[in-house]
Amino acid sequence: MAGTIAADTLTHSSAGSIATNYVVEGSSKAWFNFNGTGSMVINDSFNMSSVTDNAQGDYTPAMSTALGNANYAVVVGGQIRQAGSSINVVFEIKGTTIGTPDLKTTTQVRMDGKRSGGVGAQDIGTGHGSFLGDLA
Repeated sequence: MAGTIAADTLTHSSAGSIATNYVVEGSSKAWFNFNGTGSMVINDSFNMSSVTDNAQGDYTPAMSTALGNANYAVVVGGQIRQAGSSINVVFEIKGTTIGTPDLKTTTQVRMDGKRSGGVGAQDIGTGHGSFLGDLA
């Protein structure tokens, strides 16, 4: 049976109350965890259709359901695995330099993985991210 529940406030017996707009507007609309080396594998995800490996360290995660506009926040991270250790990765959204358009749409974002403090895109062992915004 399908239906709709309409409420302006959620109340917990001991933790207090919250307006439902914080739940609807403040929740992640999509998230992913993937293996970025060798064969691309999405380990787990919500509302994600794919993560494309464009080139070394160059990835495009794509959502199944579009967001309302391209002004959403995306939080991404990962690690490069090396023998006996791992190194944190810094991601940058491709096309964010002055004079170049963002390669970010309502369904996907293109990004480069780089070693912290390093230059040049580098394949990563594990990557993850979350999209925060309003669904279309």
